[in-house]
Amino acid sequence: MSKKLISNDDTAEGESPWSLTTRRAVSFLLAGYLFVLFFGPMTNPIATEELTLPIARALRPLHQALFLGHGYRFFAPNPGPSHLVSYKIYDGADLLREGKFPDRSRHWPRVIYHRWFMLSETLYEELNQTPDQASFDESQRLLLEEIARFEQAGLTRTARILKSRQERFARLYPATLKRIDQLKQAIAQKLLEKFGGNRVELFVQERRLPSPAQVILGTKLSDPQQLSEPILVGEYKRDEGLPPEARQP
Repeated sequence: MSKKLISNDDTAEGESPWSLTTRRAVSFLLAGYLFVLFFGPMTNPIATEELTLPIARALRPLHQALFLGHGYRFFAPNPGPSHLVSYKIYDGADLLREGKFPDRSRHWPRVIYHRWFMLSETLYEELNQTPDQASFDESQRLLLEEIARFEQAGLTRTARILKSRQERFARLYPATLKRIDQLKQAIAQKLLEKFGGNRVELFVQERRLPSPAQVILGTKLSDPQQLSEPILVGEYKRDEGLPPEARQP
């Protein structure tokens, strides 16, 4: 009967080759990574002002460094209508070019189309979710009235929470308007740089999904009847809004 040879490097059965300190450190790092990974899709785009949004802000540099801040709102659980950005480029008073993005006839392979699609969706969502100045001012007025009622009723804690929310909205709204305008300006200047001209008009459109009955009757996803009328969202001239050092000579 042969005997099993055991080298000095072998460990006893069931014994980990890592020390307890190493195992704890690795477990801590894995738990931290999973926490960061979890909060990427959880807070993008849906986040609560009191809990997940502050955590998302704190984790944003790490999300960006590790490329973990993904959102899956375009694909699940219930994809909705898609959105296009159409444009008209003018050279003086003359119409030079019309186009749209994303455009399956021009944007390929699919990953390129998808990036243009993300851009058009981002612009539409920013515009759709941001109220105009009059609506925002009215919502602030109503919120201040509600805060005053809570204070009169002696509910100071609730009033403080609402006051903090009102101040945060008032602080973020101008930054949101500036971000949207910068996005539109960047799109406009890129189009003028690529196609020429000195003025561009930007529009957004919604492509509705056909109903099951329409699909049975032969309606295609690309049916023009599913496309809404274009809504003008901006008009920009070449180099408008850019700092002097970034303007064309």
